[in-house]
Amino acid sequence: MNVNHSCKLTIHTINGKPVTDAKIELMTMMPEHGNHLAPRRPKVTAHLGDGVYQVDDVKFQMPGMWHMTVDMTIGDIEDKAILGITVHDDGGTGHHDASQMQHKQ
Repeated sequence: MNVNHSCKLTIHTINGKPVTDAKIELMTMMPEHGNHLAPRRPKVTAHLGDGVYQVDDVKFQMPGMWHMTVDMTIGDIEDKAILGITVHDDGGTGHHDASQMQHKQ
């Protein structure tokens, strides 16, 4: 907690093809605290190839359930994914099974 994390985000089409040209906006919030926002807004810093994007400046300041909202624009298509992340008291993280995908075309 209270340190910047980095992670990789992989985006594929519904047919399994890597998405290599997405414009991505990220936001992390804590729904258990009225959608309290994280102190920093994560950002994509590089496309690493094969639909894998480098995400930096991911910071959680307290344990609990967090949501990372991933807004993607691919050409004229917009999509949104909400990823559940559990932050433990020791600062470790884990994905939560409640992740969901919303399609906003």
